[in-house]
Amino acid sequence: MSFRPDHLPNPPQEHDPQARVERFIEQELRQQYQGTVVALNHAGLWEPLMSSPTELGITGMDGKEYPLPTPAGIAGTLALDTNQPLYNWKGWNNADRNGQAVYYPTQFDQTNHGGSTKAQLLAQLQRSPFPGYNLLLLPRQSAIPNQWKPGQRADLAPGQSGRDYLKTLTTTPDYAHEVGLTLEDWLTLALAHLETTNHVLDDYQGDGKAAWLLGSYHPSSGAVGYAGWNRGRRQVYLGRDDPDARASNTDVRPAVRMGRLEG
Repeated sequence: MSFRPDHLPNPPQEHDPQARVERFIEQELRQQYQGTVVALNHAGLWEPLMSSPTELGITGMDGKEYPLPTPAGIAGTLALDTNQPLYNWKGWNNADRNGQAVYYPTQFDQTNHGGSTKAQLLAQLQRSPFPGYNLLLLPRQSAIPNQWKPGQRADLAPGQSGRDYLKTLTTTPDYAHEVGLTLEDWLTLALAHLETTNHVLDDYQGDGKAAWLLGSYHPSSGAVGYAGWNRGRRQVYLGRDDPDARASNTDVRPAVRMGRLEG
């Protein structure tokens, strides 16, 4: 084990996501691949294929032969979609500027939502201790827990609807002064998490959950924001759903707005 003295400068960080993936493929993937293949070959898991004796693989229950995936094939699935790294529901386009998006609603009602447009929110922030900035306090954990344990705050079990989560935040004393995130809040958190840990946030097809963005509401469509990492498309996913929809792979990230003004 080696230690880097505190007085030495931090190594430069790579800010190009694609370069990070390429570096992983070049420096780590092939080494891990070779080590795993050799270990499982020694364990007798692989066998020479009848159709190609120089290749190793397995014979499935269906009688078909399946050659080992190649490092190149695996690398191809890791490549980022650099042409479109972000999926954004078209309803969010310019919605912050044209007033179609509502921030921090108190209920999901198309005519009586209790939220603010971005212009209104920015005007409110001018009277806060942090003009121009929306500062949040969030729980320390990076992944939304799969299951809340006894003794933790109640009523935030995964899989609830956006409307249920918002009701909990607005009516339960344990969550007084807490709100759901907006699209901008989540993107800022996701970027900071990626830069500091080299991991994506809210990998809902892996060990995470997609996050309801209760702070972003689109009254004309009745949609509520949600976000996460889409493994299949290799994209950040900024979507929306009906506030009464439920899915087992969704949850919410509550936060406290610092310097929040009422009214």
